[in-house]
Amino acid sequence: MKKKYKVIYSSLPDKSFFDTYSVEEGNLPDENENGIVNIFEDIKYQEILGFGGAFTEAAAYNYALMSDKNKKLFMKAYFDEKSGIGYSFGRTHINSCDFSLGIYSYVKEGDATLETFDIERERKYNVPFIKDAMKYSRELVLFASPWSPPAYMKNNDDVMQGGKLLPEYKSVWAHY
Repeated sequence: MKKKYKVIYSSLPDKSFFDTYSVEEGNLPDENENGIVNIFEDIKYQEILGFGGAFTEAAAYNYALMSDKNKKLFMKAYFDEKSGIGYSFGRTHINSCDFSLGIYSYVKEGDATLETFDIERERKYNVPFIKDAMKYSRELVLFASPWSPPAYMKNNDDVMQGGKLLPEYKSVWAHY
């Protein structure tokens, strides 16, 4: 018995969007496959673990300004699997990033011992934002990534304009 394939076809010039038809094995069109995505349900290359978004300070700040009713609607729309899109991943930043309300570090300038390490700033907007999302997601996987080391650890003393980590701060940055 020949296998049947489902074809979903869209063409802007033809004003055809998501037209569906079946093709039997051996009768596949000989058209150029440029721009075509083939999905073979019986072949597995990798598993998609989920989708998500970024928990930035700017997003958390705007979320904090919402009414309780709108916060609930927002969280359901993004994180609820049944009534929303079911985000299951979240990235947040270590220190400030390009979507922060300002440039900040978790340590005081020049602290190579990390004695002044403090994430108190994150407790104002980011932590409540993430905790609310966790209430709506079956399993929210989080990862944190730095935008930049603190300026004093870099060769150009600047968080936002490139530069490289100074060798003497490699161990401190790793512990950070």
